[in-house]
Amino acid sequence: HQGNGSYTAENITFRENLIENCGMGSIEYWLWHKSDDANSGDHVTYADNIMRYAGYGFGGEQRPDKTKSAHIQSNGKNHNEITNFQITGNIFDISAYELLNIVSIKNTYPVMSGNIYAQETGARLGTFGVKSDLKFDVFTDDTIANVFGDSHAQVYWY
Repeated sequence: HQGNGSYTAENITFRENLIENCGMGSIEYWLWHKSDDANSGDHVTYADNIMRYAGYGFGGEQRPDKTKSAHIQSNGKNHNEITNFQITGNIFDISAYELLNIVSIKNTYPVMSGNIYAQETGARLGTFGVKSDLKFDVFTDDTIANVFGDSHAQVYWY
C-alpha cells in the first residue's frame, strides 16, 4: 500500500507470514497526498507475522545504504494517513539499522499492540516524527508504549 495517485488502499490483511532478509523493510508503506493527487488507507492489518533480518537480504545491491533499513519503513515526506491501521502480535527480530521507521508529515501512526521487538545491543529501535527527527534506542524503549500505544510490548536486546 504505497504510491501516487488518487485511491484508497483498504481492507488489507497480512497474517501469519515469515518475512525475512528484506533489503529495505518488511513492511514498507507510503501514501502520497497533494491537493490534486491524494491517497489514503483504511483497515490495514499486520498480525501474527515473524519479521527477521531487515536490511540483510536480496535488495542489498539495489539499496546498499543500510541506514535505510527497518522492519516498518514509511516515507516521511508523505501524509501516510491510514485509519484503522493495526500492527499486532508480530515479532520484529533484528534489523541492520533500526527496527521501526514510522514517520509522517501529519504524525499519523499505526496502532501497535502486543508486538515483540528484538534488536542488537547498541543499535537503534527506531525513528518517528514529522521528518524522521525523533529517534529512540536502548535508553528510550518506553517510546513504543508512549508514542505507539504498545503498552504490552516486549523489548529484547541481544
